[in-house]
Amino acid sequence: MLPADPLKESELASLDEKKLLEAFAQKIAKEGQIAGLVLISCSKWQVFVRNFFTGMARGLGFALGSTLVLGIFLACLYQLCEALILIKLPFVTEWLEKFLLMLKSSSAS
Repeated sequence: MLPADPLKESELASLDEKKLLEAFAQKIAKEGQIAGLVLISCSKWQVFVRNFFTGMARGLGFALGSTLVLGIFLACLYQLCEALILIKLPFVTEWLEKFLLMLKSSSAS
């Protein structure tokens, strides 16, 4: 479904298909609807393939980025726990020693 064209009916009759598409593309560009330009310039199959691979790249980037951020967070948490154990706080030290022992045993297996 095409949006209303700014051209008058008499002008539409005199334009060929290429000029009509150019006028429609300019209208879409002015309104900021870039998706409409993609649909004009490509076939449905090309749009599908492009969107599919874009989604795959975004998903892969999200997975790798999340893994990296989580790994850095856990490494910092581990270092913080070791530093707090050295301070020898009464109840916190016992809990942290158990926590670090649990982490070491799970990473060994």
